[in-house]
Amino acid sequence: MTADATGLSRLSDWSQWRVTVAGIGIAGFAAADALAQLGAHVTVVDAADGDKQRDRAEILDVLGVQVLLGHTGAAPEGTDVLVVSPGLRPSAAVITDAQERGIPVWGELELAWRLRHPDTAAAWLCVTGTNGKTTTTLMLESILRAAGYRTTAAGNIGMSTS
Repeated sequence: MTADATGLSRLSDWSQWRVTVAGIGIAGFAAADALAQLGAHVTVVDAADGDKQRDRAEILDVLGVQVLLGHTGAAPEGTDVLVVSPGLRPSAAVITDAQERGIPVWGELELAWRLRHPDTAAAWLCVTGTNGKTTTTLMLESILRAAGYRTTAAGNIGMSTS
């Protein structure tokens, strides 16, 4: 597909989009699940090939998601959008290849933002980076809760929202 991905949202027709999700951890699994339920053609790639990855791959297979475990190379041919998990280094081959080929690269937070329903969208605080994300996220949740806000810490810290 050569269409522009900038306007994609929960309300878009995803049936013509081929999305590759890099990483089959908590966030990658949820991203693949959500995209498959929206009708996208989803492929998940992950360098690991252990029991956890295989268990998740079996579930995603039922949803029609192709999973390539032990994959350390480029984004599969035909990829329209690449969604990357936070643990992936920017220098990873799948990311640099996508950038060189002009494929949009989204972090899981961008995907989650795009997939929120516009009529029920809540305020977000997003934390990303290499070190200290969990501590910072839980601290922010505590501060907001103490201030009387209803809040949820979600993502790679155990509760994924999809």
